[in-house]
Amino acid sequence: MKKENGILLNVTDEDLNLLKTDSEKFWEGVSAIGEDAFSSCSSLTTVEIPDSVTSIGDYAFSYCSSLTTVEIPDSVTSIGNSAFFNCSSLTTVEI
Repeated sequence: MKKENGILLNVTDEDLNLLKTDSEKFWEGVSAIGEDAFSSCSSLTTVEIPDSVTSIGDYAFSYCSSLTTVEIPDSVTSIGNSAFFNCSSLTTVEI
């Protein structure tokens, strides 16, 4: 997982273990989800974005084929182009 200046830049399937076991630590210091940050994380099934996040970058969750549910808080004021592109299992988005 790579974070820089509060932006979550790169997450791998291996990083998702921390998201599942200690989401507070995973999201610590994150104010934005960068472009392609979760792209192709095939084992990601659900994600609850915390209130600290204000933006989601282009293609941030693209090709997350197992992603079914996303919860986006009111703090998110912008969602980039194709942020959920080709998320073929996505059935629920809560805003």
